[in-house]
Amino acid sequence: MKEIKIEIGQDVYTYQCPERWGEVTQRQWIAVVGQLLTYGELTTLGVKSVLGMGSEAVLLMPVDWHVLGRELAWMKDIEGVTQWMVEEVELSDGRKCYPPAANFDNMTWEEWMFVDTSAARKAWDVVAACLYRPLKEVASEEEDDRVEFSRYGVSSRLPLFKELSPLVLSAIEVNFVLLRQQITDLYPYIFKSGKKKVKKQKEKASAAAGTDWIGVYRRLLGEHVWEEERLLKLPVNTVLYRLNVMVKEGRERERKKS
Repeated sequence: MKEIKIEIGQDVYTYQCPERWGEVTQRQWIAVVGQLLTYGELTTLGVKSVLGMGSEAVLLMPVDWHVLGRELAWMKDIEGVTQWMVEEVELSDGRKCYPPAANFDNMTWEEWMFVDTSAARKAWDVVAACLYRPLKEVASEEEDDRVEFSRYGVSSRLPLFKELSPLVLSAIEVNFVLLRQQITDLYPYIFKSGKKKVKKQKEKASAAAGTDWIGVYRRLLGEHVWEEERLLKLPVNTVLYRLNVMVKEGRERERKKS
């Protein structure tokens, strides 16, 4: 965090400028996403919002805006986000909901298919209702303290998630897309996108998903239908790793034949 002091007449105003994503608050992230999706950069209004400036903002000189804008210019490159910037969602009924691990380690294969398929349909309220879940009433020793994933649970929370502002949903959308990119990089034989970058965030969000997970699931399950329940509950990274190896080995066999 970098401290910037600006003198306005006899007064001195101090602003805390974050220097990396780990220092950016949820409120600031939502403001940044709104600015980037609307303008492609941080405007003076964006700088004001990120720094939480008050009425003194109207007194700043162009050089002051230049200094502050320069300190926050790094925020235009959001590719470096590796964590959930929206750490908590409070619903209108008072419940607080939390996201999964940033590397999706506590997400099941069943949940991943549901989330990614919903993202492909651009149903971001559904994605948010699935990703963000309240904590269990009784703490457990399991990795995930949130209530377990279920389609019924998502449906019951969905009306409340529909009440969230479009900007909050956009902030969750972009956050998910960025974290999903890490998964596509880890398993390049599964995902068509691989390390391909998409410049515009709306294009990135639209290209976030699209994998035929039902088809993939059926090929993985094969004739072993009795393993269906066990497979659905496996960690998504376990399944994706297995799939990645299977596809890689299959392509190597095809190359040897040709």
